[in-house]
Amino acid sequence: MGQSYSFPESPAEHSPREISTSRRFGFKSVAIGSSLNDEDSEFHGEVTQGHDYTSDLPDELLASIFHFLGAGDRKRSSLVCHRWLRVDGQSRHRLSLNAQAGLLTFLPALFARFDSVTKLALRCDRKSISLDDDTLVLISIRCRNLTRLKLRGCREITDLGMTAFAQNCKGLKKLSCGSCLFGAKAMNAVLEHCPALEELSVKRLRGVHDGSEPIGDKIASSSLKSITLREILNGQCFGPLIVGSKNLKTLKLIRCLGDWDTVLEKLENGNQSLIEVHLERLQVTDLGLSAISKCSNLEVLHIAKAPECSNFGLICVAKNCKMLRKLHIDGWRTNRIGDEGLIAIAKECPNILELVLIGVNPTSLSLTAIASNCQKLERLALCGSGSIGDAEFACIAAKCVALKKLCIKGCPISDVGLEMLAWGCPSLAKIKVKKCRGVSGEVAEWLRERRGSLIVNWDAGDIGSMDASGYAGGAVQSDVEFPVDHGAVAIAPASSNAPASSNTPMALFRTKFGFFSGRSFVPCTFRRWSVKLNEFVNPCKEVADYRSEITGVSVADLDGVTCTLKDIQKRLKKLLSDGTILVGHSLCNDLQALKLEHARVIDTAYIFQYSDGPIHRKPSLNNLCKSVLGSEVRKQGSPHNCLDDACAAMKLVLAKIRGEVGFIPPPAQEDVREVNMARLLLHRIPITVPSEELRNVIPGNYKIQVKQPSVKAQGDKYSAFAIFTSPQEAHQAYEKVQGSQEKDSCGRPQKLIAFKLSTGVTADLFVRKMANVESSAQVSSKRALEVEENSGVHKKQKTGKKLEDETAAELNQCCDHLKEIERLKEEQQKASEKCSDQLKEIEGLKQQLQNKEFEISTLNKIVSKLQGGKKKGSRL
Repeated sequence: MGQSYSFPESPAEHSPREISTSRRFGFKSVAIGSSLNDEDSEFHGEVTQGHDYTSDLPDELLASIFHFLGAGDRKRSSLVCHRWLRVDGQSRHRLSLNAQAGLLTFLPALFARFDSVTKLALRCDRKSISLDDDTLVLISIRCRNLTRLKLRGCREITDLGMTAFAQNCKGLKKLSCGSCLFGAKAMNAVLEHCPALEELSVKRLRGVHDGSEPIGDKIASSSLKSITLREILNGQCFGPLIVGSKNLKTLKLIRCLGDWDTVLEKLENGNQSLIEVHLERLQVTDLGLSAISKCSNLEVLHIAKAPECSNFGLICVAKNCKMLRKLHIDGWRTNRIGDEGLIAIAKECPNILELVLIGVNPTSLSLTAIASNCQKLERLALCGSGSIGDAEFACIAAKCVALKKLCIKGCPISDVGLEMLAWGCPSLAKIKVKKCRGVSGEVAEWLRERRGSLIVNWDAGDIGSMDASGYAGGAVQSDVEFPVDHGAVAIAPASSNAPASSNTPMALFRTKFGFFSGRSFVPCTFRRWSVKLNEFVNPCKEVADYRSEITGVSVADLDGVTCTLKDIQKRLKKLLSDGTILVGHSLCNDLQALKLEHARVIDTAYIFQYSDGPIHRKPSLNNLCKSVLGSEVRKQGSPHNCLDDACAAMKLVLAKIRGEVGFIPPPAQEDVREVNMARLLLHRIPITVPSEELRNVIPGNYKIQVKQPSVKAQGDKYSAFAIFTSPQEAHQAYEKVQGSQEKDSCGRPQKLIAFKLSTGVTADLFVRKMANVESSAQVSSKRALEVEENSGVHKKQKTGKKLEDETAAELNQCCDHLKEIERLKEEQQKASEKCSDQLKEIEGLKQQLQNKEFEISTLNKIVSKLQGGKKKGSRL
């Protein structure tokens, strides 16, 4: 900008020339201690003259420079001086305003500065009151040269305001309105008073309804080139406008209700200037496609989720539209468009450059025809096609010579099919493979190395719903770019067997989320397996026990850590937006420790259940990984790794979504020592019950040993062991205990008993066995050694005999069950017959009762008449 640094000087030394407004970039001279040579002295003399070099730039050049600046830089530059403010206002042609009701008072000053605006956008959010007709009319008076207008959420504008605006801005070329309340009269006024209108885009125009007048009838603009209608309740009102626009080039009809075949059929002999047609989620059939086929110059056709369109309509388009270059079809998996229609396209439309098939199932026949006849095909996308396999992929690789971009999504191809691209498609520059289970990352990497110039994007995500909207965002040279996954799934890490969190200092590291020491380690990954958050957190309090053998965190790890819980909460809130799904194990404890709330979660502790045992029994992450993934997330004795836990939770969810696992088998029972088998556990004992009173709970001779309370134990309960001399005595004592039979969370048998204390108060507690084994299986170690010394043949004979006995017993039991079922069926049949007889008897009694009631009522009437006759006789 011609600015340089000035040398500081005291205010008293300023000359009148230096403080002049025309010398705003003047430089002041001061004494400099270092010596200068002749050239430096000459240059320094020029600098100290105080000349403003930007004043030599013409206004046009300064305005051109402003156009290269961003919005913020341009605003700040306009405040430098009066001239720059004036040039910025005169050269600013595009303006976007917050169209709220209070805008009216600022309009005079606003357009006094920006008097050259030709493109105006007025937006108002849903919760605010928008500008009204008076404000819009004032805008039209101050901006008579307006060529483009965009209205969003301006609900206070009526037909009268739009009519006055159209009368003042007759040079309007483009109108885009959405979520407004004016109707057909306003649109007709714009078409009548704006003869230069070229583009019209309407979205959710509430004023256009079933009773609206036709739009564009007899006043259709001859200059109109593009019409876009989105989510209109009665879009057929625009029918006369569509038919009457003879120079129309682009027609987009998206999610508009009503029958569109009648509108499209009115295109007499077709509109020869029509080049691009979009039909998305419309009630249109093959009749509408055959009407569009009359437009022989059609080059771009999009058919998305129109279930009534079939091969017949596509064949009509192929026969008449020889200039077709881009074809997008979203078949919505209706299988009404297939090989027949695609073969017709291949034969009749050799100029196809771009082909997108979503939910369509082409075979090698149609793909061979397309690859052989459409030699100019550069961009191909196949999504959600169950018929695209390795054979079809080999056809594409062999015959699509001009193909530059290829997208495969949700197709059953394998590594073999992808390897064929190493020798085929010589012009291929970019390929994207997404949600194809049979393709591995190794083959993608090999293909990338094989063809160095080829860009390979591979994503083995889950197969979701294929939608045409996934292909909206494209590159500059193509309307179709490889689809972007818009849904991000966050993985909340989970540990395998860590205890639950608590508020005690000892439990600062006891959490299943991977947050240690309030919470010192925060890993968080996304669906693409990239780490988004992995931080240690300062507990801000003294840690009593780091429990490094479990958490893997030591004092050195937290040395110098400044990140606090509030910092992590802020960062997580940014990641956990409204649509993000949080995946993890036992997330309720994790979110409670984080003091956060999130609605959309997938908890692996709840989506998996053991095949036996109570519903509330939750498997650990380590057991889930063993049963589902076939590997351990944490080996015995090793500390937790939160990143491994997060990835394991996500893998489990993916396996569940793919339906690879249902119920999981229960974990194997660990070997219990014989000494422990001679014990019974008494737990959930109220602290009001003294340990001496426990002698009266279980019959037999045993000792009471109070169990030391753990950190996880509740404050009002404690546990104790009843120690017997042998496992057999413990088993017999357990069988003699009177109580309701239950199972704990690990499937071990226990009983809930109630007993009276010496004070007369009743208390409840649980008595549990140490393992889920029967007394017959509880043998001593000496007996086990004797059994091992027996020969292998004897073992096999004994095992075989035992299996035969068990099988015979099960068969006999099944026979008994079948006989019992037959007996119950006979009893049920007899009971039903008896019930039917009793019902018939009840119906007969009801009928008799009705007859008796009728007789009684008749007799009462006769008696009343007789009594009335006697009274009359006595009077006579």
